[in-house]
Parts: sequence; structure tokens; C-alpha cells
Amino acid sequence: MSQQPTKYPNGFDPGGSGAVEHLRRSLGPAWQRKRTPGAVAVRNGDLFTVFKVEQDLAAVYSLGRTAAGVWQVRGATNAEGLFGLVGAPWDGVSIDPNTRHYGRALMQSLRLVASSTPVISDFNGGQWTQAVFQQARSRRGIDVTPYYEANSITNNILTARGAYVLIQAQSGYRDAGGTPKFYSGACVTQMGAGGNPVMVFLRDDGESGFALGATLGFAGAVAYYGSVTTLAPGVLMKFDRYFRAGAPYSAAAVLVVTKSTDAGATWAAVPTPTLFGAELATINSLPNDSGNPSAIDAFNEAASWVRVVTAPLSRATSVVLAVVPYMDGGTLRARVKMGVVDVATGAITGSTVLLDATTPLLADTYLKDAIAMPAGVLVLTRPTAPDISAIWPQPARVRLTTDGVTLTDVGNLPLAENHTGTVRALSPRRLVVPVYEEGAHRLLQSIDQGASWTRRAVIATDSRPPQPTDQFQNLADFSDVVFARSGDQPINPYPATPWLTDIRIEHA
Repeated sequence: MSQQPTKYPNGFDPGGSGAVEHLRRSLGPAWQRKRTPGAVAVRNGDLFTVFKVEQDLAAVYSLGRTAAGVWQVRGATNAEGLFGLVGAPWDGVSIDPNTRHYGRALMQSLRLVASSTPVISDFNGGQWTQAVFQQARSRRGIDVTPYYEANSITNNILTARGAYVLIQAQSGYRDAGGTPKFYSGACVTQMGAGGNPVMVFLRDDGESGFALGATLGFAGAVAYYGSVTTLAPGVLMKFDRYFRAGAPYSAAAVLVVTKSTDAGATWAAVPTPTLFGAELATINSLPNDSGNPSAIDAFNEAASWVRVVTAPLSRATSVVLAVVPYMDGGTLRARVKMGVVDVATGAITGSTVLLDATTPLLADTYLKDAIAMPAGVLVLTRPTAPDISAIWPQPARVRLTTDGVTLTDVGNLPLAENHTGTVRALSPRRLVVPVYEEGAHRLLQSIDQGASWTRRAVIATDSRPPQPTDQFQNLADFSDVVFARSGDQPINPYPATPWLTDIRIEHA
């Protein structure tokens, strides 16, 4: 029996048809797609199309240094076993774990480069300087395609606290007139018209590139930098911090909270947060008087410590955790407080005090993170001690809240904080955390919300161990894992609560 030619997209070709004839027999009329090693064959009637598949495309990535100090990206197909070497990262790059750009299982790479005009203003006796964030898309963390640049400024008002900052908004799909539409974006501080630093939100629809959102702010004020969080698909909340410098600069509030329901295109002010309104009122009441530099310095120091994180209980309510400075007599102190935000109104309410610290540094160190899980929000806090040197050699605590009011003990992270990285939810029932243990960087997992931990993977063995200079911080190398895809399909930035950013996924 003679073999009939196999039909390819460009016509019939008898040569090599045997290589795909088994697909015709094995697929049958009910199947349209079959994967073989190195290829995907798609059948449409009697037409076969064979696509080549990248053999070294991993699902999870981590960035760190070898024992010799060489930066490398390592990856694995399912975050189990041993991570393999992917290659050298883009020069000066960081890999963003919270963006899955354009639904194509892409990571974002980000680096800072020098600006052609680094000194752009003189402020309060010091210089404002400018750098450029270069953003790129990447499939593997090493082969990048640059697609956007954003100017960013920093200052030397508080040398130890000033930094170039670009805060990425988690990407997702929102409802746009009944049609799911991609969105993403980022907060950055830039120099505006008239030489005034301004808060900017760069929004991205996945098609036309970045555009400026209509952000709100104080005219003539001194913008420090803002952060953004997601409350529901396309519903963002932004926390902008401001400095003071006396006349002629405006006396802005230390923190301005705004909300967007259209993924950052427009913003509106929200009610004064009762969760931390009383504390911030003691800061806002300080005089904006050039003749009283100590008051201005106290205000600016307080602004540098304000921090707010959120994690969802549902699309209607999120838990809010905040580091809130306040003046106690002439001393700057800080509390860590917990409450909730009503997504519809933007009202931030509550009164739970988790810690009343003697210094803002102790309060900021205490609050590690918040992670949303189906059972509620896991609140991660570090131990308390009068001396910060006694905190980092201990493990962080894991507790659960289901209402933003009370906390229930769950367990602890597996190792001391200076040997532990960032905790991520890999699925609705699984947490993972990178650690340095027994001479290797490893990935540990918990399937009981942090009550217990077991080994899952080895990220790197010939890696840089924590140094004496790292003793008061989390892991400096292989400290985070980037879950870009499942197989060759993109995954949501929040695998445990994918409904937070994606309107296509139903949730109450």
C-alpha cells in the first residue's frame, strides 16, 4: 500500500511525511493537538502544523551569585529537584516576580542606568539626581527585549533613605464594558514642570505601551515616592508620600491615599484613613517653616518610614497593615497597625495595634509581609527586641487573620531571618520560601499555611553564602523565586487568589 503525501501549510510534500504520519493515526478525529519532545503538532482537518518548542524554557527562576561572586539565573520546570543554570542575567538586572506581561508568561527585567543629565535640581541645600529605569520583557530572565524607559529621581535629604524607586502594579484583566482587558503599570517619582518632583503612574494596556495616568497630588510639594496595591481587578490604591522644605514649597500631608477603578487612568481621593489618621495628624501638624529645620527634618524622617501593605479577604474587603510614625512629645515613634479597606468606598478603618515601637526602625523591621490564602490572610512578623541585632538571627512568626481584627498563631518560618528569603504562595494550598541551609540555597515548602516546612528543591550549591555584612537583612542571593508559567502557559501573579487581579475568574 503506497503512502499518501501529508499536507503541510504550503502544500503536499511526500518527503518526510512518515515523521508525522503517526500523529495522524494517534490523534484521530477527536484530537487537535499533541506534544512530542521538542515540538507541538497541531491538526486542522488534514492540515498539520509543527511548531518548535524551546527546550530550556523553565517555569520558575531565581537570581543570585555563585561562591565566586558571579551573577546567574537558575531555573527549574516545576520548582522541584535541582535548579539548573539558565545563564548570565542582563547586566545590572533584577527580575520582577509580580508581573506576567501580556498573558504570554513573560517576566519583567529591570535595571538602572545613568542619566545623561544626572543633576537636575538643587533642593534644600542638596542635589536631586536622575537615573533611568530600563524595563524589558524576558522569557528566561537572560534574553531580554527592552520596551520602555522611565526617568526616576532621588534626593539626599535623607541620604540613608533616599533611593530610586519604581513600584510595579500587578498585571491582570479588568472588566472594560463587558470585555476583559489587560492592565499593568508602575509608580515612579519624576521631575515635573517648574522643577517640582511629582508622583507619576505609568499605565500599560498591553497593546499601545505605557501612558501617563491622571494622578492626583499637591502642586508645588516635594514628592518622595508612592506605592500601589491591588484591591480587585483594575481597582488600585496608591499611597504617596511627601517631604517638606519650607517656603516656597507647599505643606503637603505626609501621606496621600487615592484610588483608581480604571487601572490607573484616573484617580480620586479616599476618606482620611481612620486606621492611622490620629498618628499621622501628629506629623502633619509639624510646622513647614524654614526657620524651624528640626520640625522639617522630623516630618521628612517620618515620611520615609510610612509603609502600607494590603492582602485580600475578598473582592470587597482587604486587610491593611501599616507602619505608622507619630510624634510622642518631641520623639518620633511608630506603631504597626492592622485594619481593613472597603473596596467600594476606599475607606480604611480599624484600630488593632500589633506593635507600639520606640523607634520607626523597630516597627518597620517587625512587619515582614502579608500573604492572601483561601483561608484568610497570613501576617508575617519578625520578633521584637530592644536591639535590632537580636532580631535577625530568629525566625519570623506566621499568624492568620480572617477579619483584619484578630490574629491566630499558625507557626514560624523555618530558619532565622538572615537565612530566609521571600515567602510566596505557589498555589491555594502551598507556600514556598528560599533559604540557605547546610551549604546550599534551597526552596522549602509548607502545605499547612506555615505550620511546618519540608524541602522541595535545591536552587544552587556553589552559591554565595550569607556574609557577615548580611546579618541584619534577609537573604542577599537567590532570595526570591519567579513563577512565570505552568508548562508553557502563564500563571497569575497570585496563584493562591487569582481572582484578585483577573476578572475572568469568579469570586465573591
